[in-house]
Amino acid sequence: MGSTAATRYLLCGLLAVLEGCSSDVPLETVSLSASSEANSSYATIVDLVVLFDKDLAAKISSMPASQYFTASDQLEHDNEELMLRWRWEVVPGQVISRCPIAFEKYRPLAAFVFARYYTPGDHRKKLTPVENIAILLEQEDFRVCELIQGKTGGESVKSSTQPLPRVSESVFYQNARAPKEDRMAKRRARRERLKRRLKARQNKAATEE
Repeated sequence: MGSTAATRYLLCGLLAVLEGCSSDVPLETVSLSASSEANSSYATIVDLVVLFDKDLAAKISSMPASQYFTASDQLEHDNEELMLRWRWEVVPGQVISRCPIAFEKYRPLAAFVFARYYTPGDHRKKLTPVENIAILLEQEDFRVCELIQGKTGGESVKSSTQPLPRVSESVFYQNARAPKEDRMAKRRARRERLKRRLKARQNKAATEE
């Protein structure tokens, strides 16, 4: 590690001590829930990136997910003492519940979530100070919410920064469960599409004869 990076890292640790080990990112757990149509029914790679350096945070904050994932391994290699990264691969319908996130004694300055979608867009979210987050992967993008216990949800977190919406655990789990009626309707629609395609091919073959 270079002297400049080492100095920055030590300053982050010193700042944590001076401020009573407080953190701009008091994150404790991450939960992920993918709907049945998440990322157009493809598996989604999700990265949580926690940063200890202001300049690096500014650099990453401007990256769309496509650029970030191309550079992510090199970024971590070049800044191993200035960032932490967690990665998950989530398939449609999957739930990953309350993964513990530990920063040891250092003070994170910023945190971002990136998701590797096949649709256009930044697919990047900056986290606000909450302890438990839920990442809800949907068809064309994802949402980040504060995960709370109980059946209520939809309220905002009181914060000086842009607040995260709240989502209850029951709603979080329902995100990955398509209702039975919806699944049956989709199967019927697929069968009808196959029938129409088969009939079109038969009509084309008869015309050519």
